[in-house]
Amino acid sequence: MRHLAWFHWPVRMSESAPVLAHTDVGTGPPIVLLHGWSLDGGTWQPQVDRLVDLGHRVVVPDLPGHGRSLGGHLNQSFPAMPGFVLQLLAALEIDRAVLVGLSMGSAIAIEAALAAPDVVAGLVLANNAASDCDAGRAAAAVARLRSCTATELATWYAPLLFSEAFRQEKPLAVATWSRQFAGNDLEALAEVLLGYHVRRDVRPLLAGIDVPTAIVFGSEDAATPEERRHDYDAVPGAMRRDLPGAGHLANVEQPEQFTRLVQELVSRVPGFTPTEGT
Repeated sequence: MRHLAWFHWPVRMSESAPVLAHTDVGTGPPIVLLHGWSLDGGTWQPQVDRLVDLGHRVVVPDLPGHGRSLGGHLNQSFPAMPGFVLQLLAALEIDRAVLVGLSMGSAIAIEAALAAPDVVAGLVLANNAASDCDAGRAAAAVARLRSCTATELATWYAPLLFSEAFRQEKPLAVATWSRQFAGNDLEALAEVLLGYHVRRDVRPLLAGIDVPTAIVFGSEDAATPEERRHDYDAVPGAMRRDLPGAGHLANVEQPEQFTRLVQELVSRVPGFTPTEGT
């Protein structure tokens, strides 16, 4: 099994590739992993090795304003992000892919599916509500970002991302995330957050999604209100899977279970059976 260190994954890009930094490893039916706000592609390390070993090509972008995709030449607003993802797939000559989103990544995945239904072959939507049209919440969140140090923010944010049990049992993992968060460009994150918290309500459009879809929630997700955890149930034929005991970063807290859910979804997508695997 491969062991890919955070922030040092190989990047395979052509001269015509878009500006999004990304990881592109493996061969076979492609799976694209989309991280959440304030994170980067390293969030998906628990899944990458296993999915590659199972016979998949795995693409993991750093979204604008995050990780290696920083810089003033990028449009860091949330509405631009689905377009960046689709542009990346086109540059990598990927005609169809399964998109796996976590938190904000799920919101990007669903917008990409609505914009390019011929490209998105399947969806895994983890720990996300289908809309957030609250300008007051956006303003308050940005004010917090601009008034606190990165360390203070990490201390406040950790309980929203990780379950209490995980924070107690895996303090080194939480500390690793805290160091990552402290290295973020907070102004870039603020720009993303402003758009993310006033994104459109896609619930009226979900009946038009015509690909296999899985909806995943950690039972201890403190970032998504309980009343919003069924927003995506309107996707026709969507399967609902909960991970007992997992927090918002369910793929980090329960990596094997989360990866199995991705495999379960992929098995329902025509033409996505890996040509090789274990």
